[in-house]
Amino acid sequence: MLKLINGSETYRHYCDNKNMTEKPHVYLHDVKSYMFVEIDGKHTEFWIKYCPWCGVEIEKENRS
Repeated sequence: MLKLINGSETYRHYCDNKNMTEKPHVYLHDVKSYMFVEIDGKHTEFWIKYCPWCGVEIEKENRS
């Protein structure tokens, strides 16, 4: 499910994968979905189409 981030035009994806200990940070802004991954202490942005954990297509997901 996508939830609107207050004061932003960005939605955050809340993964349905219940087996995860840490939830991913996957976002949708306009029509581009992306995620942040920390590599060597730096946040790197990756453009994605599907959530790598639950497989949902981010751009077509329900919004609330």
